Amino acid sequence: GCGEREQIEDVDAFFNSFLDFDERTLRTEGFLWDYIKYSDDALQALLNDRKGEKFLVKRDPFDMSYMRYRNPDDGKFYFL
Repeated sequence: GCGEREQIEDVDAFFNSFLDFDERTLRTEGFLWDYIKYSDDALQALLNDRKGEKFLVKRDPFDMSYMRYRNPDDGKFYFL
């Protein structure tokens, strides 16, 4: 054998690396991707400060019911 397999420490980051990604503009109604609106009350704080800015967003092409956006303040991805 080749020894033990390397364990994935951050499963979410590993999965995130395989998702489709794009840049989308934050609008009053949230993010729009392929005529699908993604919004949440959690975006309200960003809308006050960053409306009209582009964000890196990611989405699973097999489950488009949600997406992730990267918050530029902390660099983390959040679900919508």
